[in-house]
Amino acid sequence: MKFSEMPYTRPDYAAAAKELDSLTARLRGAASAQEQVALYKEYETLLSHLSTQATLCSIRHTVDTRDAFYEEENNYNDEQAPLLEEKLQPFRQALLASPYRAELEESLGKLLFQNMELEEKAFSPEIVPLMQEENRLANEYQKLYASAQIPFMGKTVTVAQLGPYKESTDRATRRAALEAEGSFFDENREQFDELFDKLVKNRTQQAKALGFDSFVELGAIRRMRNCYTPADVASFRDQVVGDLVPLTVKIKERQAKRLGIAWEDFTFTDNALSYKDGSATPQGTPEEVEARCLADFRAHYLLNMEHRTAPYPGVLDLLDGLNKASVKLAVVSNKFDGAVKGLCQTYFGDRVKVAIGESQGVARKPAPDTVFRALKELGADAQSAVYVGDSEVDIQTARNSGLPCLSVSWGFRDEQFLKEQGAQQICSSPAALLALLTGEQSDEFPPISHRDL
Repeated sequence: MKFSEMPYTRPDYAAAAKELDSLTARLRGAASAQEQVALYKEYETLLSHLSTQATLCSIRHTVDTRDAFYEEENNYNDEQAPLLEEKLQPFRQALLASPYRAELEESLGKLLFQNMELEEKAFSPEIVPLMQEENRLANEYQKLYASAQIPFMGKTVTVAQLGPYKESTDRATRRAALEAEGSFFDENREQFDELFDKLVKNRTQQAKALGFDSFVELGAIRRMRNCYTPADVASFRDQVVGDLVPLTVKIKERQAKRLGIAWEDFTFTDNALSYKDGSATPQGTPEEVEARCLADFRAHYLLNMEHRTAPYPGVLDLLDGLNKASVKLAVVSNKFDGAVKGLCQTYFGDRVKVAIGESQGVARKPAPDTVFRALKELGADAQSAVYVGDSEVDIQTARNSGLPCLSVSWGFRDEQFLKEQGAQQICSSPAALLALLTGEQSDEFPPISHRDL
């Protein structure tokens, strides 16, 4: 799915707040570490969904700050996010104070708790109005920066569109581009200075309210600086001065020599140009560049496709159970065909008889072509087949193929997202899916009659 096709839905913060209250109460009353781990995973799923929607909105807003819809949505999310922190904090506090913390750290990792302790230091309900104002000021700054319409060489361009001119082989053009960019900031100096002043005062006020001397400490915590101290940073700066600055000078001297500019005449104007005949640029049409990149990626992936790749926990037991029950199995994927077949052979062996990926002349999912081909190779009847998948594309593919769809929440998409995309049945574990497909009793679903995959 292309980014432009990803659906945005305004987060329901009121419903999320209620769910967080419920999760916190259940966490406090949990009778075991296992219960609390399960509740944390529910908490994580909820936050993942909220974060996905807020991030989609933020990116689309920054791409075009003139879009009224996403501006309004972004403002709404920025207003609500600090309020949501008030609901997140009790859950974090309950988890940090858990009598099962040692077991939780073993299961969830100590880093999670270390980061939660930092989050506790960085928030108090009393700073919510300041956080909301900070978000508003940051948005104003971003919008002002994005509003740049700079006259240059008979055109009107943005700051980003000046980039190629800064790399021109003509030194006068490079200088003119930098001066044009500077003129925008000169003309808007008062507004930028005012926003900067307000942000500094706001963040200092937040830091003081939380007991810090300055925002430097609070800023480091908010960026989850959990493994080094201010003293380490000072030491790193000294290393930069002692080691990297001399190296950078040597690199720039070589650049000046390549450009035919005396070192004493090399200026900021020349910084972006790498070679006398021009900086490297893509060769060919966009379509040709895309085709070369895809071919290079495929060649690389075929050699490295097992890197950081493994079956999800419980999946091999699932496949063994389905084979034992004489269920025919196939994999259909939008990954290219060689990789699909190679990965299935490596990780599933003879458990899966048919593996089909993208190939020339066969439409990708959500088109039904690969599903129909898999059914044919299995010798299976569509009337007795079930489609299992972990994404909205799988839901659409099953619909287009005329097959019932079983969604699983342990893969690419979480349960909340799948429900919003129309999932009818969702299995939370391979064991539950096995019980459902083989007709055994399941706490999640009644038996299902379809027997071919």
